[in-house]
Amino acid sequence: MFKKRPKKTGSPDAPKAVGPEPVEADDTTVSKSLAAMEMGDSVDQIDLQGETTAMAADGLEAALYSRDSAKPPTVSNDHSRYTRFAPLGSGGVGIVDSCFDPNLSRYVALKKLRSDLREKHPETTRFLREARVMAQLEHPHIVPVHEMGVTEEGTPYFSMKKVRGSSLRVILNELRDGDKDLAQEYTPRALLDIFRDIGQAVAFAHSRGIIHRDLKPANVLLGEFGEVLLVDWGLAKLVGSGGDGNDVPAVADLDTPSLDSATDGDITLEGIVSGTPAYMAPEQALGKISELNGQTDVYGLGAVLYEILTYERMIEGETIREALYNVVHTPVIPPRKRAPDHRIPRDLEAICMKAVEKKPDDRYASVKDLLMDLNNYQNDLPISCREGSVIDTAWKWCKRHRFQSTTMAGAAMAFILTITLFFLAGGIRYRGLLEEADLHRVKGNGHYNEMWRTRTELACLQARITAKDKDDEEAALEDRLNQLEYDTRHEYDVAEVLYLRAAARRMSPKIMSGLFEMIENQILYHLLIKDYEEVRGRLDLIRNFQGDTFEAVPSPAREKLLTYDEMAREMSTIRIRVNQPLQACHLITLSPDREKIQATRPLPVTGHVDISGKQGSHVVMATDSHGETVAFPVFTQDFSGQEVTIDIPENIPAGMIFIPSGKFIRGGKASDKFREHARYVDAFLIKKTEVTFGEYIAFWLADDGGAKADHLRSRVRFDSNLMAFIDAWDDQGRLLPQFKMDTPVVGISKTAADSYCQWLSAKVNRDIRLPTDDEWEKAARGVDGRTFPWGTTFEPTVALTHENVAARQVYPLFAPVGSFPRDRSVYGVLDMGGNVREWTSSQFGEGDRFYHIKGGSAILTRRFAAAAYSGDTPAVPSDVGFRYVMPVR
Repeated sequence: MFKKRPKKTGSPDAPKAVGPEPVEADDTTVSKSLAAMEMGDSVDQIDLQGETTAMAADGLEAALYSRDSAKPPTVSNDHSRYTRFAPLGSGGVGIVDSCFDPNLSRYVALKKLRSDLREKHPETTRFLREARVMAQLEHPHIVPVHEMGVTEEGTPYFSMKKVRGSSLRVILNELRDGDKDLAQEYTPRALLDIFRDIGQAVAFAHSRGIIHRDLKPANVLLGEFGEVLLVDWGLAKLVGSGGDGNDVPAVADLDTPSLDSATDGDITLEGIVSGTPAYMAPEQALGKISELNGQTDVYGLGAVLYEILTYERMIEGETIREALYNVVHTPVIPPRKRAPDHRIPRDLEAICMKAVEKKPDDRYASVKDLLMDLNNYQNDLPISCREGSVIDTAWKWCKRHRFQSTTMAGAAMAFILTITLFFLAGGIRYRGLLEEADLHRVKGNGHYNEMWRTRTELACLQARITAKDKDDEEAALEDRLNQLEYDTRHEYDVAEVLYLRAAARRMSPKIMSGLFEMIENQILYHLLIKDYEEVRGRLDLIRNFQGDTFEAVPSPAREKLLTYDEMAREMSTIRIRVNQPLQACHLITLSPDREKIQATRPLPVTGHVDISGKQGSHVVMATDSHGETVAFPVFTQDFSGQEVTIDIPENIPAGMIFIPSGKFIRGGKASDKFREHARYVDAFLIKKTEVTFGEYIAFWLADDGGAKADHLRSRVRFDSNLMAFIDAWDDQGRLLPQFKMDTPVVGISKTAADSYCQWLSAKVNRDIRLPTDDEWEKAARGVDGRTFPWGTTFEPTVALTHENVAARQVYPLFAPVGSFPRDRSVYGVLDMGGNVREWTSSQFGEGDRFYHIKGGSAILTRRFAAAAYSGDTPAVPSDVGFRYVMPVR
C-alpha cells in the first residue's frame, strides 16, 4: 500500500525520531495541524509535525524495562494514567488528543466527549455507540479501539491506535492543486487500491449488519507505512433496527448548522438527516431512516470513487439546503465529462455511475458486487455494468494473455503500419473505409437472411410442439439462431463504425443507404421477436441525426420509419364485428396484471368498428336484445391486432356461461406437461359454479337417476391416517354434519360424475358432459395467458385455498358455491381457483386411466390454483367435485 510522505521540518542535519510520539508541541505546531483538518475530520488522527529527538528518545526510554530497577512500574486502569496530551482535532461531539499510555509505553489517540455535552443523552449515546461499533469491527482497515472509560469528571472517552499520516481528503486536495511529487506516489492505480481497501472495510461492517452512513475522503486515514483506515463511525447504524440514537434530532445547543448556512463539503449533520451532504445517498438526504441499508453506503463509496477519479466533489451547493436538493434531484455529471483531462477509463466511469444511481434498486446490490466489478476492471475482465465493444473485449484479452498475444501483436503492428501507409491519402482512405464497411454489411446481410430463415423454421417447429421438454432438433435450432444473432450484430456493428468514420470526412448517399439498410433490417427482426425496446433504441439513434420526426430523411424511408415508430410504441388495433342488434357494448382495457380496469369506452351497438390502442388485455362486454351480457376477451400482442366477432347465442340457460370460440394460450410455467402455446376451442357453455351436494343427491335419490346405487354415492376421507372411506350421506340423503347442501359435492368418482351428466342430459334434452381440460382451462384463463382466473398475481384472500387462513377458519372444509366473488374468470365463471378441484374428461395419455383434475382447493396451496396446472389424484380430505358443459345451440 502507498503512504503520504512526511514533509521535512527543521534542520536537514537533525537526527530522525525513533520514539512513538513527542511529549509536547508548541502553539505553532498545533495550529498548523488543526488547520490541516477540515470540518468532519472528527476522528482523523492527523499527526503533529516538528517532533524533537529528545521527545522520541524519551518515548524509547519509557518503553524499556531495566533489570536494575528497584521495583517494576505500576499499572493503572484510570484515565489519570494518561500523560503528555497534545491536541489532534475536534468535531461537533468529541475532542481527539494524542497522549501517552504508561501501561504499555505507547502513544494512543484518545477521544473524549465534549464537556458541555456530558449531560446530553442523545450525544452521549451516539459517542458510546461509536466506540462499541469500532470495537466490534476487528478489520485491518478499521481503527482498533483499546479501551473505553470515564474520566474523573464523568466524561466518557475511548482510546484508539494512533497512526501517523494524512486523510485522503488532504491527499486529493494536494493532487488537485498539482503536487507533482505526490502525484508520482499516489498514482491512479494506488488510489484505486486505497478505494478497494475502504470498500473491504465497509463490506466487512455490512457482514456484521452495520452501515457507516458517513463515507467521505475526510474519514479515510492514510498512514506513513501503508495503513489505510476507515474512521469516524459516529453515525454507524445497525441495519433493520429502525430509529436509533443516531436518528434523534440534535439538541438545540449543539450548534447544529442551519440548512441555509454556507455548506462545507465535509461537515457532518446529525439528526433525522444524518451524514455529510456532499456524500449522502438520496434516501439518506430525505431522512428515510427505515430505507437505509448497505446500498446507502454503496452510494457513499461511489461518491468517494468519483472524487478519486476527478479530484472534485460529486455534489456541490453554496448552502447545505442546496447541496441536499442537488443530491436528490440534480443528475450527476459523468466523471469523464467533469474531468476530461484525467483520461478516465470508460469502465471506471460506468462502475462509479452505477454506484451513485439515485434509486437504490439501480445501484449495485452490495459493496461486494461493486468490488467485484472493480476487481474485474483491474484484471482486464468484463464488468457487469457496461457491455464492451468487440475491440474492448479483444484488447482486454490481449492484456490478460500477454505471452500468447506477443506474436499476434507483432503481426498486428505490421498490419496497422501497412494500413496506415495505404490510407495516407484522404481519398484512398475514404474509399477504403467504404469498401470495408460494405464488405461487413454484405456479410451481415448474409447472416441476417439465414437468421430470418432459421427463426421461421424454429417458429414452425414450435407451433407443432406442445410438450414442455425440448427435443434435439429444437435445441439445435435455438443454438444456431443465437449464433446467427450474434454474428449479424457483430458484422453490422463493425460496418456501422466504419461508415461513421468515413462520414466524419464526407457524408454521402451511399453511406446513408448502407446505414439505413442495416438499421431497418435490425428493426424488422426485433419487431418480429417483439423486442420493442431494441426497436426504440435503433429509432432514437436515427433521431439523433435526422430529427425527432425523421424530418431530414427522404421519402419513402421516412414513411417506413414513422410506421416502425408507431409499431415500437406497442400500438395495436381491435376490429370489432357486431353480427346482431345489441342493447349496449363497451370496450374495457385491463391493467398489465389483468386484474384491474384501466379504462372503459362505449362502442357502437351495430356495424363494425376498429379501435386503436395499447397492446395488452381487453374485454368487449356486449348485452344482447334480451338483456344477456357476455364477455368477449381479446389479447393484442403485435401490430397486426385482433378481430372480435360479437355473436351471442339465443336462450343461454340459467346458471350457464357462454365461452366464445377462438384461440387461447394454454400451458406454461405452471403446467408440468405443456409449454405455453395457442390452442383453438369451439364455443361452448359451462356451469357458472360446481355441482352442489343438493343437486347431486337429487340425482342419486331419483329412480331415473342414481336410484341410490352404492357405486354412485359420495365416499370421503377426512384424515390421511385413516384408510377407510365413509359415506357422505345415508340412504335417505341426509348429509354428514361436515357438509352442506349448497357446498360442492366431493368424494365421487369420474364415473359417478359422468352418470350425473347423462341423467341431466335426458332431463333437459341437451348434450351435457364433463369439460375437456382445454375447455376448462380456457374458461378459467380467458385468452391472455393469465396465471390464475382473476389475473397474474396470487392474492391469498381471493380464493379459498390453503393460504387463505382467515377464510379457512370460517369454512373448515369447503364453502358454499359462489362465496368468493373475486375467484372469477374474465368470462364470469366462479370458483375455478379454489374451494374444490374438478374432474375433466381428458386423460393424461391415450389409454391412461388417470384424468386431468383442474383447479385449486381449500386444502391445497397456490400451485394448484394456477389454471394451467393439472393433478391426477384426489387429496385428503376428499376435495374433487365437478362442473359440466353443454354445446351452443
